[in-house]
Formats: sequence, C-alpha cells, structure tokens
Amino acid sequence: METQDQSFLTNSFENMAEVYSFSHIKIKRVLNSNHSVQEFINYSSLWCKAFNLFIESVQKYLPNTVILINSIEFFKEIGFNSNMSQVWQRFNEYAEKKGLPVIYDSTEISRYLRKEEVEISEASLKYNLIRNASFSEGKKYWRDDSNEYFVENGILEIERTSMDGFTILHSSPIQIPNCEYVTQKFEISMEVWVENLFSLHLNDAFFYVWTYDDKVSRELREVKIYSSKLENLSSRKWKHIKIELYCKGRYLELGPHMVGAGHFRYRNLSLTLKK
Repeated sequence: METQDQSFLTNSFENMAEVYSFSHIKIKRVLNSNHSVQEFINYSSLWCKAFNLFIESVQKYLPNTVILINSIEFFKEIGFNSNMSQVWQRFNEYAEKKGLPVIYDSTEISRYLRKEEVEISEASLKYNLIRNASFSEGKKYWRDDSNEYFVENGILEIERTSMDGFTILHSSPIQIPNCEYVTQKFEISMEVWVENLFSLHLNDAFFYVWTYDDKVSRELREVKIYSSKLENLSSRKWKHIKIELYCKGRYLELGPHMVGAGHFRYRNLSLTLKK
C-alpha cells in the first residue's frame, strides 16, 4: 500500500491497524503482485529498486556479510504452482542475478553454511563493533554530555582542571548477540596516554563499559569501570591496552570516563568478538 506521503506499508495493513494506531494515514493506492500483469509490473519495479538499494548498502557498510535468500518455509506454505509462488520465484531469480544464493531445502542450507562457516567466523572476529572508532569523523556517533572532549588528527583528548564532578563520552549503542544461555566474549583494545598518573582523583577511572536491555529506558544491567593504575598506565607514555570482557545484556555502551582533573588521550579503539 502506498500512502499519500509516498511511503509504503505491507498489504496486511488492516491487521496491523488493529494493533497500532494508523487512523491518520491516507492510502493513495494498493499494489498486489497476485493480480493483473500491470500490477505486477508496478509492484516489481518498486521491489527491484528497493532491492538494489539494499544490495548497495550491504556492499558499502557490511562487505563481509553473507546473505542467503531462504525460500524453504514460503514454498512449503504456498506451494510451487500458485501465482504468488511464481512471482516470488521471479524475485528469487533477480536476487540470484545480483549474486545472492537462494536456498530451497534444509540440506542445501546446511551444506552452504558448513562450506562458509570458517570464512564467516574469521571475518566476524575481525570486525570493529564501534562506530567511528578512529574518530576520523570527529565525535560523530559519540555523545559528549559535558562537551569537554575534542578530536585532533584522529586522537581523542580531554583535559580538565576541576576536581569536581566527572565526564563520560558515550559510544553509539552496540547490539550484542547474548542470549539466555550464552554470554559472548569480547576484546576491548585501545591506546591511552595520561599526562600525570599520580595527580588523578582517587577514583582514577579512564574508561567504562555498561550494558542494558532496553535502548529507550537504558536501565543499567552491568557497569564496568577501568582504573588507570590497575591497567598500569604510565605518565606521558602511550600504553596499548587489551581487556577481555564478558557482560550480560542486549546493548552495550563504552567510552572514556574520568573523575575530577586530568589529561588523557585515546586512539585506535576497537571492540571485537572473541572465540
């Protein structure tokens, strides 16, 4: 269904309207790929355009991601000979031309995943989960509540003179693949420089991690604070730090954290999955 503002909704709009409030939405037209040839042409034109944008986005932002078109349950439910299944098959053929494998039975998907398992695993372990971790885009994708952090030549820096209060730089929320029975293992890596280790506040924190289950409420599940002295920082020397991390929750935030006065620099931040 196309709305008056040129956005599109699923054709189960009536069912959705029972759950959500869509009374203000004005429907412009309804496209149905199961009707006339002209309707299919109109519908497939929109579908192919959206699919091309999806592929471009994946290639740009997720180059190591393997995508499979899973048609197993669809054809079990609809059958191979219905008009809808023929339309679906046309779309599958279009996806295959774009280089995406289409899977029709469970043994086929098992064979494919066994073949790709090592390559997929190795690629995921190298992926940095922090957006703009190099600070090449300044503080984009970071939230600076106190506006005290600044970036120059890829180095994040903060210099405070007051012993009152604290400051935190928040990363964008990172969704983590935890479940009820499995807690993932991560590695935090960074380089840190401190001007004077022994002039820091008694709480000599330099970095934090916290997790939560809801991105709206952000009610804390776990908090981890890392100490400058316990991580063996040295005055006026860059220190490469690696921290193994297990944490509960569905979302994770991390970033520099400092109490009181001090002068810190950060570079080459990363958060990666570990086996």
